[in-house]
Amino acid sequence: MLLTHLATLVRTIAVSAALMALPLAAAQQVEVHLRTGVVVVGEVVSDELDKLVIKSTSVSKSGKAMSITLPYKRADIAKVVKLADPEEQYRAKSVAAMTAAEHLALALWCRENNLTDQSVVHAKKAVELDATQEVAVKMLSDLDLALVDGTWVKESEALAAQGKVRYQGKVMTVAEADALKATAQKDAAAAGAQKAADEKENSIAVIDKQIAELKKRPAEIDASLQKANNDLAAAQGLAQKVPAAKAALDAAQQSLDQARAANQNQPAGGGVNTGTDLQPLTQAVENAQKALAAAKREAGGAEGQAAQAKAKITALTNDKKSVEKKIENLSERRAAAVKALEQAKAKPAP
Repeated sequence: MLLTHLATLVRTIAVSAALMALPLAAAQQVEVHLRTGVVVVGEVVSDELDKLVIKSTSVSKSGKAMSITLPYKRADIAKVVKLADPEEQYRAKSVAAMTAAEHLALALWCRENNLTDQSVVHAKKAVELDATQEVAVKMLSDLDLALVDGTWVKESEALAAQGKVRYQGKVMTVAEADALKATAQKDAAAAGAQKAADEKENSIAVIDKQIAELKKRPAEIDASLQKANNDLAAAQGLAQKVPAAKAALDAAQQSLDQARAANQNQPAGGGVNTGTDLQPLTQAVENAQKALAAAKREAGGAEGQAAQAKAKITALTNDKKSVEKKIENLSERRAAAVKALEQAKAKPAP
């Protein structure tokens, strides 16, 4: 059983492949089944080795045919099914159409298969057999056809002779149609004006939001500026410790040198030694030397910190100016938008 099924499947695939390999005649009606699942119906324009060119045609309710010609790669095609010639099918179907409903069904089929003239013939027949066939009447009305006193005429011409027109699917006087058109134009103008006003109000709201966000920035920038200035002052304070420490060392060294000189000038012998004790002065010089070394170490990092602080202050200052300029520009745009909105609202209704 399974083997029989597989054999049948293989034969089916072989037949499909053979059909795909056979060249198709120009104007042959086909169904092209793409591997994506899309099915294209149309006539063959050209059957080439790597592609199949198909012209697909559709007919609008007004009877206007719209065609599009596209190539389809062989690699994208799953299978091609030949269709019977619509003309041949029509000849068989037309013989069987007897009732109004059957003629309507045939008219619809003809329209779907781009047989516009035949579609009109059978729609007319359906209405002639049964005037209540609204679908057929609508089909013919879309083609500007109407049955007047047993004769098919251009509906627009027949209505014009009565001072009437068909507008929005209804028959009415020209004055009524003009009134409806004027109302439609007025409504469209009012809707357009309202839409423009809404867009202006929305733009003002967007600008207000942007301004509100920007107005938060100066305070944030000022806080950052304060910190940067504090960092700069701290760095500069560390740098200023070096000359102060140097001056203290110089003073201590001078005191030590003066004490040493005074001690050397004391007379030799002579009893009690009245010279200055140099130990505290020597210690003071050592302490001053250590303080100077520490100040220099701190000043070394402070120089880089001061440079960074100055650069940050410059960037923040420029950022603040930029924010203020943006707020100014947005405020000008807002004023213009408000003025435009007021002018739009002041215009009389159309």
